[in-house]
Amino acid sequence: MSQLVDTPITGRISPMPPQGAARYWFRVTTFQQERVPVPAQALALGAGVRQYRSPEGGLDGAVPWPMSLRRFVWRACYGALAKRVSTPDWAFMNYGYAPASLDVGAPPLNSSDEPDRLCIQLYLHAIGGFDLANRDVLEVGSGRGGGASFISRYLQPRSMTGMDFSPEAVELCNQHRLVPGLAFVCGDALSMPFAASSFDAVVNIESSHCYESMDTFLSEVFRVLRPGGRFFFADLRSVDGVYNLREQFNACGLTVEKETDITTNVLTALQLDNARKLDLIDAFIPRVFHRPFRVFAGIAGTRNYARLESGKLRYLSAQLAKGSPAQT
Repeated sequence: MSQLVDTPITGRISPMPPQGAARYWFRVTTFQQERVPVPAQALALGAGVRQYRSPEGGLDGAVPWPMSLRRFVWRACYGALAKRVSTPDWAFMNYGYAPASLDVGAPPLNSSDEPDRLCIQLYLHAIGGFDLANRDVLEVGSGRGGGASFISRYLQPRSMTGMDFSPEAVELCNQHRLVPGLAFVCGDALSMPFAASSFDAVVNIESSHCYESMDTFLSEVFRVLRPGGRFFFADLRSVDGVYNLREQFNACGLTVEKETDITTNVLTALQLDNARKLDLIDAFIPRVFHRPFRVFAGIAGTRNYARLESGKLRYLSAQLAKGSPAQT
């Protein structure tokens, strides 16, 4: 018989898969609950945080979970953040980027954008000075909308579309990120709701590690880009994952124009932004969720931070073109 388990998302009901595989569940009363299947290597949340460790998977000190579980946990964090933290002040969720010299080439920002400088600089680094003026731009994985809003206000595209899987995040953005030419839509990175050749540029910042198929995502990027269009990418990977990512880039039909390992820059940004992110978590996130959200935010001492510091995890940026550079 099917079984149901409680988890903290939205309230839909989903049956447990047939018995036979080991399973684990967790219950949280802070958020509205949803019943969904949860694999055995799950993070157990209750009165406090209990952690499952195994040779195959875990969080914050254990080895990686299967992609299906990692995607579930990250989506839970995204959905919970969008639902619980409706203030537009928390605009970015990326790790940030600190240039090699902090006082050289710092872009001028409005005072209201200054607290998010390090997160904004990750976008600027990934785009790399490419002229987006009067172009149609898509961000896949737009989150809380800070990046798409920044691009729209500072880089002057003709249109800017932010796409995210979370209806709550899209609703929040459409309420608060009010810029002419900027719109947010709900959609799946692996099956985008756009016609072929709709955009001159696609931006994807620290989102692809949640996707079940990077190959499918890249094929969608290729499809929605116009000839001569650019794909701007930044995200983290394991050492083996870096090799796989390069193979995927080479096989996707886009031409790699530039690739940079920015692990040191991202680590520096995490260090510089650590106190601010802790303050945001303390201010907006229920205490029972502090630990997973610290992992989510890359706070010093958590798993991803330690793996970046040790070199087991790398952070890459890349620029790809649809068509060879000579053709564009």
